[in-house]
Amino acid sequence: MMITCELKDKILFQIVEAGMTQGINIHDAEKNFGIDHITYEAILDQFERLGFIKQTKFLGGGIRLEVSIDAHDFVRRGGFFVQEEVLKGNIEKLGWEIDLLCKQLSPDLLDRAQKIMSIGSNILSALKLFN
Repeated sequence: MMITCELKDKILFQIVEAGMTQGINIHDAEKNFGIDHITYEAILDQFERLGFIKQTKFLGGGIRLEVSIDAHDFVRRGGFFVQEEVLKGNIEKLGWEIDLLCKQLSPDLLDRAQKIMSIGSNILSALKLFN
């Protein structure tokens, strides 16, 4: 299964909604999110690296979570999906600005601007593949 922004948002939103301190079991991932416990644990580990949670893991799959204020702020701003959409929008805007600049440049600078535009287009194309 592919880990998407929507899946990570669903998990993070549920964690934030459940409170600042909580207990979970990674073996509930299948029924709650339709993913295996290994994928669930990998997502939780990323959340910890991002500073959204602190985990205390126990034998048998139990985890005590402490949720940070950063997680609440991130959820309030729309989560991973919105973050990705903003990035795409900014790259598209960069492409438009470069295109406009190309139309206004002298021929000797036009080649350099077109190279930059090509790089921006490649980044945007790559981002579309991640959806």
